[in-house]
Amino acid sequence: MLNNKIRTENQYGFRKGSATENAIFKLINEILNNPLLFLIYVNDLPKVVEPTAIPNMFADDTSILMKSYNNIQLQCELNIVMSRINKWFQDNLITLNLEKTYFIQFSNKSPNNLDIRINIDKKNIATVDEIKFL
Repeated sequence: MLNNKIRTENQYGFRKGSATENAIFKLINEILNNPLLFLIYVNDLPKVVEPTAIPNMFADDTSILMKSYNNIQLQCELNIVMSRINKWFQDNLITLNLEKTYFIQFSNKSPNNLDIRINIDKKNIATVDEIKFL
């Protein structure tokens, strides 16, 4: 426990509960509530998913596009990408809202086999047939 605390203090340069930590959280809150600063803040998110997926960012909405000819491969790659995204969110002190996170599959084959399960922190992402795209 002590080693973890020392590593955290050395890694970030401040102690938990310190004035510096509080100032950093206030700064992050200001960034997340300012549209221009938010875009600068999330500018490196595409690097997390590329080249496996294609990110499409607009304001505070992000869509991740992937293609695969095999549902098993698609599910595996999607779970890896979503795990990377979730880690990026955690590293940047942002929470991914799983209630507003959806999976939709497009296919030129009929019927569409939606037997794909995407998980983040052992929670399933909802599969939908349609979604509003900004």
